[in-house]
Amino acid sequence: MNHRLNVLVACEESQTITKEMRKLGHKAFSCDIKPTRGNKDWHFQGCALEIAHNPKYNWDLMIGHPPCTYISGASRGWLSHKEDKHLSIFERRPNPHYPNRMNQALEALEFVYLLASAPIEYKVIENPIGLLNQKEFQQFFSDIVPQFMREKPQICQPYEYGDHAQKRTAFWSTENLDRLIPTIPKEDQNRGEMIQVRKKNGKIQNIPKWFNDARDLSDFQRKEVRSKTFPLFAKEISRQWANQILAQK
Repeated sequence: MNHRLNVLVACEESQTITKEMRKLGHKAFSCDIKPTRGNKDWHFQGCALEIAHNPKYNWDLMIGHPPCTYISGASRGWLSHKEDKHLSIFERRPNPHYPNRMNQALEALEFVYLLASAPIEYKVIENPIGLLNQKEFQQFFSDIVPQFMREKPQICQPYEYGDHAQKRTAFWSTENLDRLIPTIPKEDQNRGEMIQVRKKNGKIQNIPKWFNDARDLSDFQRKEVRSKTFPLFAKEISRQWANQILAQK
């Protein structure tokens, strides 16, 4: 039995999961258009689609973290004119403040679906709940949406795996992978510090402190902080899915 898997962690420059896979003894590599903050020998700098679809690498598992800037739930309100909500999404006028937003969203969705279509036996796509779940967009890209991306994703929280933080995360995984199992009993889960923030409409909202602390950072730094995978969560993502695959080989 081969106890070393070839693992691609797509759209990851931090190498958070790549390093956890390496600790388990697997041949894991990150890939991103940006240079890595980790080990350069374990990183492909370039288009994740080219690396994922190239058969010469013989990937066993891909865990993809495609950018969510234009396809998260928070982006929905910027896609079109606020007066056109009664119309179907593709009949609405562009948002006057973000006239290119729909095209940016479509490009981002196409990237995710093409990444998810890579010829790799075991695949996981991580993203927030958002446009990926909307039927209108899935119908628009019906020719390239793989079946597992049409299914209901698993929703996880870092505090279920030992991190003291909230970050609602959705995972779409191929049917040959079981869902992640929380490692912390509900009564022992620590959701981390929350703070109250007043929104523009005057309403008070409770949000994680770590998320709010990134508010005053530069755009680049804020995206970097808010897109991170928490360490204990990353450890379990790597351990559980790698072990599942090894058990099948």
